[in-house]
Amino acid sequence: MLGIEWSVGRTPKLTPVALLAPVLLDGVRVARANMHNASVVGEMLPLNIGDRVEIERRGDVIPHVVGKAPPIASQPDSEKLSVAEQEAQDALAVPNEGDALELPTYCPCPRRSPLVLRVSASDPSRSDLLCAAAAGDVEAVDGEDAASSGTSVVGDSACPAQAAMQMEYYASKGVLDLSGLGEATLASLRGAGFLQGGVADLVRLPRQREELRQAAEAKLLLKMTPARVDKLLDMLVQRHRAASDAQLLLALGIPRLGAAQAKALLESFGDLRSVLAADFAALEAARVPGLGDKLLEAFAVAFEQARHGELVRAWEEEGVLPAEGKREPRPVVEVAQRTAAASLSPSRSEAKTAKAAAAAAARAARVEARAQREAEKAAAKAARLEAKAARDADKTIKKRAPRTPRAAKAAPAEIGDGEEDASQLPTPSQPLLGMRVCVVGRLVSGKRSELVSAVRSLGGVVQSVCSRSTTHLLMAAEQKPLADDKAQQVAMRAEAVQRGVPTLDEQAFARLLANAANQAAEAEAQAEEAALEAANEER
Repeated sequence: MLGIEWSVGRTPKLTPVALLAPVLLDGVRVARANMHNASVVGEMLPLNIGDRVEIERRGDVIPHVVGKAPPIASQPDSEKLSVAEQEAQDALAVPNEGDALELPTYCPCPRRSPLVLRVSASDPSRSDLLCAAAAGDVEAVDGEDAASSGTSVVGDSACPAQAAMQMEYYASKGVLDLSGLGEATLASLRGAGFLQGGVADLVRLPRQREELRQAAEAKLLLKMTPARVDKLLDMLVQRHRAASDAQLLLALGIPRLGAAQAKALLESFGDLRSVLAADFAALEAARVPGLGDKLLEAFAVAFEQARHGELVRAWEEEGVLPAEGKREPRPVVEVAQRTAAASLSPSRSEAKTAKAAAAAAARAARVEARAQREAEKAAAKAARLEAKAARDADKTIKKRAPRTPRAAKAAPAEIGDGEEDASQLPTPSQPLLGMRVCVVGRLVSGKRSELVSAVRSLGGVVQSVCSRSTTHLLMAAEQKPLADDKAQQVAMRAEAVQRGVPTLDEQAFARLLANAANQAAEAEAQAEEAALEAANEER
């Protein structure tokens, strides 16, 4: 034994970890081992630095201390160290060897609050050390310490170490997923004088935008610039308002309340407000699957404290949780636009306000453009799969269909959205709506699939055979020799020409596509400009 390290987690309980002289255990080098709680340490007292202890790996993964090791002479040969291991242990210099190890009396946090030794009501053999600043004046709740059942774990802790762990949990990926707010960033913010309270300070952090920007300019924040501060605060507001009720329920940090329990509670009560308002009688009447009476009673106590806690109050102040009515999470893009508009303080100059609004609109436009590109890629992929499936289906039908006279053959089916009406009028965003173009021959200027995607994106349909609904003929540069069984197609094309159907070559059709694409782009730009003007008017 080289010492014992005591640490504070999200709950007020202190966890002891044994610091050991390195030793190989099942092929793994072990220098730290779990000691579970204060009662385990108390059973091993008196314990001195340099004493030998017995350790094992629970589940072949986590090493933990079993107890004091017996004298070497009384150990079986199979448990004795090898000669090389014993020589390495003897050669190790142990600082403060012989000093007594005792239970601490003060919390390791900077506040140095006194510790309280509390015996569990359900298991008198188990005792825990609690930070008095975090635990407060609490009573046991149905066989479990109130600190283990939810008290002081809903953002109101006065212990700095516990508050720091709660913030890390609150920002973790499994809860609100506040990317960019890791352990180092949170420590940097606390070191600069921010986030001195509980998790509620994290919710209210966007109110201190100007102070944070000044701290970043003064190099008081680790790797933070004013632009990154704005991005971080915008993300903070977005994640809060887009979070689901299940995420907010998990964010309260109530022990033994995991994702499965949160989902079951929300399915039984409908929304977060109803869950927090539920007392033990309501929880018991709801018969939530997988929750027993003891757990329900512990949750009822935690929900009561959460309703009147600082974290829920901060949610209400920042609009994350409405005071009345059902909460509706907002999409990330909408939240980004509203956040960018609301973040502009009246004290800024008019030029800065316009610049910030333009930057916010540009960010929103980039997000929307990225989403549109992804949608176009997905549509093009779906079109390719649809065309391939149609070709495969035609091949299968031709193989299985009985021979019929040519005169009795039905008119060829069209490739594309046959349910669309060819008489539909074009729109600014889809200038080719209603166009049905038949490609004759093999394209030289590009691939046929690219042409199909381009026409589809602008509202048109590409046909592989000519029909009475054809509105344009695209004569490819390379024509294949016509077979006898395509005489009907030749007749249909001749009829289309007689009806006045425009016939275009590849260059003319390319110009038509370019003009249509420019028209669609101008319509999209006008729509974005109108949306920006509407947002400015609303602001």
